[in-house]
Amino acid sequence: MAVGEKTKAEVEKYGYNVWAVPTEFYAEEVAKLLQGYCGRVLIPRSSVGREEAIESLKKLGFEVVPLNVYETKLLDYPPEEFEAKVKLSDFLVFASPSAVKGFFANLQKLRDKSLLKDKKIICIGKTTKGEWERTFGTPCETPEKPTMEDILRLLKKLA
Repeated sequence: MAVGEKTKAEVEKYGYNVWAVPTEFYAEEVAKLLQGYCGRVLIPRSSVGREEAIESLKKLGFEVVPLNVYETKLLDYPPEEFEAKVKLSDFLVFASPSAVKGFFANLQKLRDKSLLKDKKIICIGKTTKGEWERTFGTPCETPEKPTMEDILRLLKKLA
C-alpha cells in the first residue's frame, strides 16, 4: 500500500506491486483499506511522525512496527533573512505540520509580526490546516486534494 500516487510510482520503480492507494491521503483512509486483514505492518516514517495511523491500525488488531527513517529538523533563520523572504511573497504554502511549526518558531523572533497581514495562506490538507489554525488562530485555504498539483490549481485561482 502507498499513500498517494507519487509514492506508488516510486515504489513501483523498484519492481514492487502496490495493491492499494487510499482515495484520500489520511491515516483513517489507510485503516479503512486494511479492515478485514491482520498481521504486522511496518510504517517507515519521520521521527516526529503522527500517531493516528499507528493507533487506527492497532485498533483493527494489527501489530504495528514504526520505523523512523528520517528526521525533520527545524531551521533557525537569522531574523533579517526570514523577514526578507516572507516580505517577497504573496502566498505562503505549507505542505506539513512541521513546516507550520518551523515557520512559527522563526516568526516569533521578529518584532513586527504583521508580515502575514496581506498574505494568502495555503495548507496542503486537513492535518496541516489544523496545525495552522491551532497555531495562528486564522483560517487557511486548502486544495481539493492534498497534492502539489491541486495546490498549483488553487494558486492560479487565488492569484
